[in-house]
Amino acid sequence: MSDIFEEVEESLAHEKTAQLWKKFWPLVMTIVVGIIAAVAANSYLDHRNEQSVEEAGKAFEKGLKAIEAEDLNQVRSQFGEAMDSNTGFHELSAHYLAGAELRLAGDEGAALAALEKAAEEGGALGDLARLKAAYLKSDSSSLAEVEAYVAPLMKDGNSFSALARELIAAKALEEGDFARARSEYNFLTLSMDATSAVQQRASLTLSVLPTLMDNAEATATVDTPEEQAASDTDAQEEVTE
Repeated sequence: MSDIFEEVEESLAHEKTAQLWKKFWPLVMTIVVGIIAAVAANSYLDHRNEQSVEEAGKAFEKGLKAIEAEDLNQVRSQFGEAMDSNTGFHELSAHYLAGAELRLAGDEGAALAALEKAAEEGGALGDLARLKAAYLKSDSSSLAEVEAYVAPLMKDGNSFSALARELIAAKALEEGDFARARSEYNFLTLSMDATSAVQQRASLTLSVLPTLMDNAEATATVDTPEEQAASDTDAQEEVTE
């Protein structure tokens, strides 16, 4: 009797399994196909990425040779190709292109465009590009504009925060904001993020700051030619009277 029960139970088990398979096999097959497709797509993307990196690397190498040959057209073409790729060469190419634009063409606008494109990416190379761009922009920008542009570099731990602060201090000094300049340079002399070279430059500037302030005050007290002419006229009128 027990053998019969076992056979019946086994038969029911097989029947239930068959029913479950009929019910869920489309879902199972969909999952399997999806896994296979994902693996294939990943392999394809890996292959494409390898090709992109290889092509960008070749363009970067050709760009370096073009710099040596001072062939600006090829420099722009090859580094431009590398910059269009989403590889590790695109930011580095922007730095080299900017340098070539300055050295071979003296084109600050083109150099700035390349650096600002790299700055959008962030990261160490992106931050360095932003700092270089800030140097180029500083002559035609106000202190407030320079400060706003380098603000992303001023975060604690950023490798370029000290250099960004030094640029702000220099711009403040240029605009005659001696109090702001002194504050920034004092900060740099004590900053742990500042290199010894930056600290030395800050200390040197602080040492000559009183002289710079005196010169600025002396210049401010000197009459302009128009003011001097007006003063002479007044003096003559007093003598005549």
